[in-house]
Amino acid sequence: DNQTEQTILNHVKQNFSLAADEVSIKKIEAENLPNGVAQYYVEKKSSYGNIFYNYLIYNNQLYCSGVEKDFGKFLQDTNFLAAKNLTTAQFLQLYRVLSFKRRDINILSAEKISNPSDKIKLYAKQLAPPQLTFEDGGATLIFFGKKVAAEKVERFEIKVSPAYQVIVSNQVLEKTA
Repeated sequence: DNQTEQTILNHVKQNFSLAADEVSIKKIEAENLPNGVAQYYVEKKSSYGNIFYNYLIYNNQLYCSGVEKDFGKFLQDTNFLAAKNLTTAQFLQLYRVLSFKRRDINILSAEKISNPSDKIKLYAKQLAPPQLTFEDGGATLIFFGKKVAAEKVERFEIKVSPAYQVIVSNQVLEKTA
């Protein structure tokens, strides 16, 4: 709605020094987001898609991909660790929207792993579908992604501590076949 878009435009101006006439904004009909979460995409005009921000709105709170700790803040505000109220697909989508800056990586779904292309078969023994686990009061998401223009596959691990600190690690896999 107009009020939400104005709130986002105010945030863009305050945090990224971009005026309303310098950006385009659109609401995204996204899959795998929790109920009550709306997604918006803001792009600087004439940036050819290189300067953009994703926004999530939940309970009148705004979360932005351009704000480093907003993914952890979203998880904390939704009481994620105690409620365990997100599926693996939802957690992965939230991470993609708010934190995953790697546009050169295609995340490998369970379907792509179970029916791999010839390039992905070279890594098949090391791959698993995205998986979210809970332990020691925190949570861990592990997923795999393939570089778009290369034959490289990476393993990503996103750990959320009990204090909602988010730690990300990744490694390039070696071919096994």
